[in-house]
Amino acid sequence: MKNQNEIIFSIIIPTFNSEKTISKSLRSVISQKEKTEIILVDDLSNDKTLSIIKKFKKKYKSIKIYKNTKNLGVSLTRNKGIKKAKGKYIIFLDSDDYLFNGCLQKLRTFIDKNKNPDVVFGRFEKETFPKNNDLIIKNLPKNTENKIAFKKLILKKKFPLDECWPYIVKREFLEINNINFFNVRVAEDQLYVLRIFLKMRSFYIFKDNFYCHRNLPGTLSDFMNFKYSKCCIEVVIEYLKLYKKEKNILNKKLINQYIQSCLSMFVGIFITLQKNNIKEISKILKRNNVRNYKV
Repeated sequence: MKNQNEIIFSIIIPTFNSEKTISKSLRSVISQKEKTEIILVDDLSNDKTLSIIKKFKKKYKSIKIYKNTKNLGVSLTRNKGIKKAKGKYIIFLDSDDYLFNGCLQKLRTFIDKNKNPDVVFGRFEKETFPKNNDLIIKNLPKNTENKIAFKKLILKKKFPLDECWPYIVKREFLEINNINFFNVRVAEDQLYVLRIFLKMRSFYIFKDNFYCHRNLPGTLSDFMNFKYSKCCIEVVIEYLKLYKKEKNILNKKLINQYIQSCLSMFVGIFITLQKNNIKEISKILKRNNVRNYKV
């Protein structure tokens, strides 16, 4: 018998100076008919974000607000949301994005029908390339729970699946496998997503509209400088650690693809770095004995 009081979805929304977009994001969740908890973790905003979300909280009991005492960045802010979550499944919603109307009720039915898989991959739309993930959805075999076919398709199409928001992930699965966000300011999604791919046992694709992602000026997506390149190298080092431990050949190929993708971003910035920045990158590589890793 189903527990009527059980929270199915924990929607985790990290906020930082989100006054222009957070209302639309929140309304897209509040309008859903499915039982959810909305976890807002504010990363020390200095605009009207807190004032706006507090007004929403007064009207809706499902909203919980937590405030960082210092600016931690999106990785640690999301990790805080995971720790506070009580829902069966975790969904990350960026504060400038929104969910499609009615998607959570359909998603709940879909999850129940498919016996509560570890991971569900939702259909998304976005403003930048790729505009959606239809290429993956349409090319998968009818047996969509086939995680091996999914990984092979990613390798074949070289489709960028390195952002956390299309994934609906069982909270228990994250806890058992100790999966959270690596503490970097950018490129933080990639390692989280890859670790999910490596550990997931059951996997399904939700083909209905789920998530709409927007890239607004001034967001972390535009953060292209030395700090970004340093983050890329730190993420690559974590990939190399995973590669060394991994025994499965298909998983090793997948890790290698993520390494190449992250390095390609790094190279484009590296040529613009100053001499002192290059020296710092070199120290990071030496400190982690990168030469000892073979891919």
